Amino acid sequence: MQRLDNKEKALLNYSKKVRAGETWTINDGKTRGHKSTITKVKGNEIRHIPRTHSPITSKKGNIPLHENPQKSDGRKAYIAPKVRKSNIKHVGKKQENQDIKNPVDKSVLRHLKKQDKMNKK
Repeated sequence: MQRLDNKEKALLNYSKKVRAGETWTINDGKTRGHKSTITKVKGNEIRHIPRTHSPITSKKGNIPLHENPQKSDGRKAYIAPKVRKSNIKHVGKKQENQDIKNPVDKSVLRHLKKQDKMNKK
């Protein structure tokens, strides 16, 4: 049996905490600490849809949300037009009460997840 070092053990324990549908901060080069809705967790890879306040990110237009998931924030919120993939080690803090509740915004998330699934095939 192969022995795991402490970092690998921590990653395995951490991956059990992250679940699809939750909102976490992602601290990788592209997402840069923005909040993201996790769509899929598989091994050390996570797929997520980042949120931002900017209408344009990386020269691509973002999709506006009808309702900002952050209740105390009055600014307009946007989501990225594609599902991104990152390593589990880039997951930061879990964001409580930050989930998207508007039915129209939820349907946009479902559509993006479906597109991502179709593009993988």
